[in-house]
Order: sequence, then C-alpha cells, then structure tokens
Amino acid sequence: MPGLTIDLIVLPRLFFAIYATLLACYLGTGLVVTKLNRRRPERKIQNDRVTPMAQSRRDLRQSIISLAAIALSFSLGSWFYDQFGWGFHIKQMTTLNTVLSFAASMYYTTRGSIGCIASSTTSASISASIAGII
Repeated sequence: MPGLTIDLIVLPRLFFAIYATLLACYLGTGLVVTKLNRRRPERKIQNDRVTPMAQSRRDLRQSIISLAAIALSFSLGSWFYDQFGWGFHIKQMTTLNTVLSFAASMYYTTRGSIGCIASSTTSASISASIAGII
C-alpha cells in the first residue's frame, strides 16, 4: 500500500505541470492576439461590434475551468497508463507515433468510448515529455 501512496503523489504534480503549460499557452496567445488587434483595429473582422466586459470575463473564467478539465483528463490518462498499462502500447516513441496518436484521440474523442483509450495514449505521450522537465 505505501507504493500506491507514493504513486498518487505524482498525480497532482502532473496535473499542475500540464495545467500551467496549458494556461501559459492560452494566456500568451490571448495577449498576442489582443495586442495585434489593438495595433491594427481596422483589420478586425467585426469592427462595429464591441464585446461587453462581463461577457469577456465570463468567457475567460469558463476557458480557465475548461483548461483545468483538459489538464485533469491528460494527467489521469497518463497516470492510468503508467500505473495499469491502460491504453495502446507503443514499442518505440517517434514523432509519427505521437502525431498519429494525437490525431486518433481528436477524432475518436467525439465519437464514443474508444476516445478514452486514444486519449490516454496521447496524454501518456505528451505527459512523458512534460514529466522530463518536472
């Protein structure tokens, strides 16, 4: 039983590492796009429409919650793959394997329960990369 406790400690660290990465990408992209839009307002697609601040705050809050759900899915998928071997087993990790696994997870996630298996394999691939930097 002590081994299980040690293995459970990895889960929150993995979640926070993935969540921090997703949040940094989201906020960085948002800041860049906002800066570009303010620099050239005439290029905005809907010039006559101004988004209310309450709606922007609501959308930001919901995006942050959604990123947490995505990080939880990735971290749980990686943890179950590491602990129990659930998912497809790749003999050798290559760029092609990772891209195909990611494409399969994106396709099957919206089409049924096989998406859970594909997602756990993709999350294991991605979190293995992230775990190398923790």
